[in-house]
Amino acid sequence: WRSSSTGGAAISRREIFQRRQEDVSTQSEGTLIALDQEQNARIQLTGRMIQRPMEVLMKVAEGIRNNVPSTPRNLMLVGAPSTGKTQVVMRAAALAGVPNFELVTGRAMYVGESERRTRLQLQLLREQSNCMAILDEVEHLLPLDRAQGNGDSGVSNSLQGLYQTFLADSSLSGRLAMVATSNRPFAISEAMRQRWVFLPAFSALKEDLADILKAMLGQLGVNDVTPDALAKAADEFHQRLASPREMREAFVAARSLAAPTATTDETILLAARSMIGGTDHGSVLLGALSALQ
Repeated sequence: WRSSSTGGAAISRREIFQRRQEDVSTQSEGTLIALDQEQNARIQLTGRMIQRPMEVLMKVAEGIRNNVPSTPRNLMLVGAPSTGKTQVVMRAAALAGVPNFELVTGRAMYVGESERRTRLQLQLLREQSNCMAILDEVEHLLPLDRAQGNGDSGVSNSLQGLYQTFLADSSLSGRLAMVATSNRPFAISEAMRQRWVFLPAFSALKEDLADILKAMLGQLGVNDVTPDALAKAADEFHQRLASPREMREAFVAARSLAAPTATTDETILLAARSMIGGTDHGSVLLGALSALQ
């Protein structure tokens, strides 16, 4: 405000919004991270398996923006790794114009600090209006089963109690949506499971891989690959259960190793045929089965 007053420069809505998000991150002692809406709005998601989660989350984000009390408040996207769970949440919130925060664990090394920082985190979320909060890989962030021994003198049980109370707070309906992601929903206790609405996320269909690969190459500024090379590379990647992230990394690596005279077609085929599959088939099947259940 002082700079605007002395310099005569107008303060944009975006500047006010950014300052507000930065202040929340500081006040929360790093337990809340303000996510960049403009950057998240540019996230590109391709494939039929992502369409339904995107539709649901767009409705949730719009409900939060418009203060609709019946809007689902606690959602958990479950499925195998690299199915776009986190990206679809961030993009939906950005497109709907809803502030988006990522929750970071409040655990600390001193007695009582974990509980204090978690209370601070949740209190600041309560004070926000019309926002979405992301808990990425929730099984690593929150203690999800009180029956399991944690060897931490009851800290995990205390934190779970704080979160369960927060998730059950009906006064937040229409104002705040908590959206979590998980690769291991089977690790969640029944008491915690009852607090969430589950939304399955599945790996991309083989038929969509060529389009996903084309979109990924476009993000890298590569637009001269032929349809035939795309189809062949997509088939090779499918046999290795490659995720979009792994396909991108394989292409970047192949481009750095390919001969200077290599065409884009040759480079993408080199990436597909030389990639060592990093995704375990069993984990993909288990993630899909858990999502269905």
